[in-house]
Order: sequence, then structure tokens, then C-alpha cells
Amino acid sequence: MSSLDLAGMRVGIVGDGAWGQALATLSIEAGNDVLLGYTGRKPRRKLSVTKELSKVSDHADVILLGVLAWEVRDAVRELALGPQHRVIFCTRGPDPDTGRWLTQLLPQISPVIRVGILGGPVIPAEVLKGVPTAAIIASRFEEVNRLGQQALHSPKCRVYTGDDPEAIELAGAMAQVLAVAVGVADQMQAGAGVRGMVISRGLAEMRRLADAVNVDPGAFGGLAGIGDLVASFSLPDHEAYKVGRDLGGPRDHTDNEAILTAGTALTLAKRLDVDIPLTKVVYGIAHGKIDVKTAMASLMGRSAKAGER
Repeated sequence: MSSLDLAGMRVGIVGDGAWGQALATLSIEAGNDVLLGYTGRKPRRKLSVTKELSKVSDHADVILLGVLAWEVRDAVRELALGPQHRVIFCTRGPDPDTGRWLTQLLPQISPVIRVGILGGPVIPAEVLKGVPTAAIIASRFEEVNRLGQQALHSPKCRVYTGDDPEAIELAGAMAQVLAVAVGVADQMQAGAGVRGMVISRGLAEMRRLADAVNVDPGAFGGLAGIGDLVASFSLPDHEAYKVGRDLGGPRDHTDNEAILTAGTALTLAKRLDVDIPLTKVVYGIAHGKIDVKTAMASLMGRSAKAGER
């Protein structure tokens, strides 16, 4: 395939629930032949589906892998990937076992080297209602970016590309953690000023981590960072924001994607000697180490500094 003008590419998607169905819907809208592999309950929508993930690999010119970070290894094993495959991760957060970015992990656990990442404010509930959206795909391989655009770009989804996948992965992961923090502030009815402080300090934490891992902090000002974050706390039922609104209550959220991502980020930050107090607070509340009121007081009580970095 030499041009995005070519129609009818074969796209394989792996993902359960609304997310897998949303990716399939966008790809069909883009004019592609889509096969959705699922591991949980069979999708309700009328889609071409299979529970045998190896069939997805056999079908696809490009694979959109939308499982949770801690499910990646099992999915990769079932897909039986070969060096001919191109894979775009459509999930957030590093590998919880090693702390590696998923685009770095895949060549370590499979023969695939042509890999990319999807980021941005793609909200499944809105996609399934036909609401337009936008995304960014980042890969060090131009072929992967081109195929990713062809897989998803349509009048319903504008797709941009970039060449720094680690920056997009970090931005997407931390945007979800920050959405939880905004939810906590709103739970406390702390006001617009505190919400603004939480967002700005969270972005400062992102920049510090970006500097430490040597990726472009500019990604945080784009679709994968602030774009994803704004979409998250603009929707009352967005999962990460909703967890923040509920954090500290009787429900256990320790297995939530954003909370698990916060834990991985803290491990990374500790190894790199980077201070990310907002992320630490989110993780601490979720694990019962600090209550919401004390957490808010600790953030407001931190010593004054000349800047946010």
C-alpha cells in the first residue's frame, strides 16, 4: 500500500467492551474491512468478530491492540504475531511488570518491530453515538503512521501523526492519573481555583517525568495530553474522572486502570529520582494510606516555590 487513497485495508482489532467496538466503528467508518477479536463477552453490535485472536493476525494489514496494559502479554501470545505484522497500541500506561513503554516492550516479547501508539480524546461512548473526534498515532516507522491513519481517519475521526511514541504514551498515561486528581478536587467542591492548580501542577509533574525519560514534553500540550485530560473531566461518567469523584469512599478502586498506571508512574519516578506528589496523593488515597481531606490539605500546604517545575 503506497497511499492513504487506497480503500479497503484489512484491519484487525483486539479489545473488549465499548473500547473495542468504538475502534471497530471508527475503522469501518474509514472504509476498512474490520475483524474484531474479543476475550470477554461477545460485542452486541453487528460486527465481524472472533474469539480466536490468531484469526485477527491472519486477517490484518495492521492490528489495533486495545487491551489493558496488564493484558498485553496474554494477547500478544494468543495473536501469534510474526515479523510481518504492524501493531498500534490503543491503550494507556507502561507495562506494569517492567515499567517499559508498550512500544518498547513488544519487540522484546514478539518478533514485531513495526509498532506505534494511539493517543488523544477518543471517548468510546461518544464514538458509538457518532460524535466526531480526533487522535494522534506516533511511531518511529512512517509505514505504521500511514497505516494507522488509513485505519482510523474519516470525517468522524481526524488522525494526526508523530514520531515520538514514548512521549505520547507518557502523556496518555499521566492524563488519566490527572483526570482522577481533578475528580478528587471536584469531590471536595474545592472550587475552580484549586481545579486549575491541580491541572497546572499535574502538567508540571508530566514535564518533569518527560525530562527524566528524555521525551518531548510538548506532547502534553497536544491531543494525547491536555486534549485527553479536558475530554476526561468534561464528561461526568468518564471512568478516570468518575473514580476521582468516588475515591476515598467504600468502593475499592485499586484495580482501576488509572490507579494502576499511577503506581507504575511512581515506580518510574522513584527510579529516576523525580518528585510527582500529585500522583503520589492519588495512589495513596486509592490504597487507603491517606484520606481525601488530608490529601488536599497536604497539597495546599506544600512550601511555596518560585516555579512549577
